[in-house]
Amino acid sequence: ACARLDAAGIRVFVARGTHDPASSRSAGLALPANVHVFSADEVERVVYEREGRPICALYGRSFRTAAETANFAAGYARDPGDELAIGVLHTNVGDRPGHGPYAPCSIGDLRAAHMDYWALGHIHKPEVLSQDPPIVYSGCTQGLHPGETGDRGCTVVTLDRHGATLERVSTARVVWATATVSAVGLDDIDAVRGALLAEVDRVVRDTGTAPGTPAVLRIDLTGRSGAHAALARPKALDDLLADIRGAGLSRDPWVWVDRVRDRTMPAIDLD
Repeated sequence: ACARLDAAGIRVFVARGTHDPASSRSAGLALPANVHVFSADEVERVVYEREGRPICALYGRSFRTAAETANFAAGYARDPGDELAIGVLHTNVGDRPGHGPYAPCSIGDLRAAHMDYWALGHIHKPEVLSQDPPIVYSGCTQGLHPGETGDRGCTVVTLDRHGATLERVSTARVVWATATVSAVGLDDIDAVRGALLAEVDRVVRDTGTAPGTPAVLRIDLTGRSGAHAALARPKALDDLLADIRGAGLSRDPWVWVDRVRDRTMPAIDLD
């Protein structure tokens, strides 16, 4: 991929993170000449030029190990002479749970560096943390497991002295989706099938912000339902899944129903 960018005259700037630190085997890969990997020793400033004229400066620091816990953002500081400045960092902003406290920092730390744009890695879900300046997690380019639902892609940034314009571009070849379907008021398997097919069609129409992208869907059936006893019969759920899965694959774009879980209860609460 980097070689394709090189052929198009596009530079690549990499700040290594938890999955590809400088101490990892991947650090030994030979990369094309258009790729610059930021130093793991300190924040490095690289001036990008076009036709011999400085256009902007990029600041970045790579992880040396997979678990860097120091505040790297505190070492970033814009040179007063920079026309434009971009910060690149793998970090957990705000020490959000579930993502590992790696290179933790605050939005205040990032703003104190006076960058025009912050390109962040580590969090796989796309998120804009600030508009002034733009502080952005572009997220991953493809959802990697069922927990990474919704559209995935990259952020194209147009940057000048007046500010930044952000454009989300979808790159995922398939999106993960989850849904909860209420079985309340449904008295038999046919009614449940109809509700599940309606959910499949909804996903066809709306796969996050990437309409037209195939989806892998997991569904939970919930609620007190007259169909509960029928769903509990041997192979009933397996047969229903096979039916719904076949219907989903016939849609355009296709939907692969990966799982249907029965979380229903009897219609009548005996207690």
